[in-house]
Amino acid sequence: MRGTVLATSALAMAGVGHANVLVACGTPMLRSMRGHAVVQTQSMSSEATGSDLLDQLVNHEQQGIPKDAGAKGGVFDVGRMHRLLAELGDPHKRWPAVHIAGSKGKGSTAAIISSVLRAAGYKVGTYTSPHLHHIGERMAVNGCALPPADFTALVAAHEGAIRVRVAAEGGALSHFEVTTALAFKHFADSGVCVGVIETGMGGTYDATNVFSADNLGAAVITSLGYEHVEALGGSLASIAAAKAGIMRPGRPVVVSRQVHEASAAVLQGAARDKGCELVQAAQQVVAQHEGYDTVDEPTAYALRERVSLRAGPGGLLPADWSAGPLQLRLVGAHQHDNIATAITTCAKLRSEGWDIPDEAITAGLQAAHMPGRLQMLQTPRPPCAVGARTGAPGTIPPWVVLDGAHSPEAASSLATTLRHAFPDAPLALVVAMASDKEHREVMAGLRHLAPVAAVFTAVPVVGSYHRAAAPGTLAAQWQAAGMLEPDMQTGGKRAPRCRELIQASLTAAYEKAKHELRGHGSRGLLVITGSLHVVAAAQKIEELAEVIARAQHHEQL
Repeated sequence: MRGTVLATSALAMAGVGHANVLVACGTPMLRSMRGHAVVQTQSMSSEATGSDLLDQLVNHEQQGIPKDAGAKGGVFDVGRMHRLLAELGDPHKRWPAVHIAGSKGKGSTAAIISSVLRAAGYKVGTYTSPHLHHIGERMAVNGCALPPADFTALVAAHEGAIRVRVAAEGGALSHFEVTTALAFKHFADSGVCVGVIETGMGGTYDATNVFSADNLGAAVITSLGYEHVEALGGSLASIAAAKAGIMRPGRPVVVSRQVHEASAAVLQGAARDKGCELVQAAQQVVAQHEGYDTVDEPTAYALRERVSLRAGPGGLLPADWSAGPLQLRLVGAHQHDNIATAITTCAKLRSEGWDIPDEAITAGLQAAHMPGRLQMLQTPRPPCAVGARTGAPGTIPPWVVLDGAHSPEAASSLATTLRHAFPDAPLALVVAMASDKEHREVMAGLRHLAPVAAVFTAVPVVGSYHRAAAPGTLAAQWQAAGMLEPDMQTGGKRAPRCRELIQASLTAAYEKAKHELRGHGSRGLLVITGSLHVVAAAQKIEELAEVIARAQHHEQL
């Protein structure tokens, strides 16, 4: 089976051809290859030292990203990342990579590609950021996050090597750089067949951008926008150029549909200059919405979308290829581009000899999910009072939707999807955001949810309130956004009057939002959004934590 820890001995050879690199585990990806050799993996220490090494490093996620950090001459430096990896034995050279950059959709695209490859039998390491609850979530092997105790052991096992490089680099190594290196080491020690790697920010100078043409299966660039614009050179063109930095000469790059022509032009020029085959995902796969379903059983993903797929005119898939309707956990029109990009990437890998049957594509798509991205929970029904009618107003618990939307585009996508799926449901909104986001623009998108109540609060951002936006600031920006669209309508009807409230804690905001929904008759929606930080905090609310735990237990049966 492909999960067996095997690799070609050619991986250790300099100048190896790309075909050799793609033979990574058990059953070869290229059936013509021979001469596999068993790789002895290094076992991680089981002793947790409680090292505070990572806490001593600069943490841009917590402190904010400096201007031009990811541009030429900025604070990010791939050179020191290569030196750190060399100290750890160059673990990133022991498996082929699918490297994903983008402004929107790269996490979902990574989740789908990883799920498809696992369904095809490959042992997959998936590196994403940020995490919700513990840092081991960033480095999953076959969908299983590294447990906190094992992450502590991983740090302890390599603390000496890391400290050597921290000292040699004058303390410049960052928290993200060291975490990335440890993830790559974990993947190598676990004997993964392939790594699906999401960039942190940008591309050219990102800590993940260490793969050579010899072990890059494919580069993938999702939709580009203005996110992190100040850190990536100040323009849409500079952002696109930074993302294009993950391309490698002679290796394919799969590109999602681009909203901005300027981005598309930069990517096309970079691919041409580097001799990369540029594969347009929108020309290869067409996704068609067929409807929404709600699942009335214990599940952390109660909202599903039915999607049909067919081959586009690009020619990578057979002209008569089709699938579905499939019931997917990643929902919304904004996911259709991510689905097309992921399938195109897998089809391109298959054209180069990877063993990825159609059945794995459909199975992987249906299994793929992303916690905190339009994640809908079915909350328990409260005990009925004596004499109360079942289904009477106030007795039907709301659906709770957790979504980490923190950009104007994501907020608009959230509103569009929910109002398409639930056009008439009463809705209460809970919002908490980081201080460095586009508050007014995000609020303008969220106002299209037409809530009966909007409750503003604050949660820690990476463990600190230093970067948390004040609830009063969010309320003011909500009002300002409303002044720009005073006559906003939803579904042809005027939006209902919205009560605007501030609560000191997320738990209080959640209870207040539930209270505001009572008495509206039909089953309502309680939407918690604004950042992945508020999603993570919401998942710890006792009532919601019990729902998630019950759903996980049900799905494991």
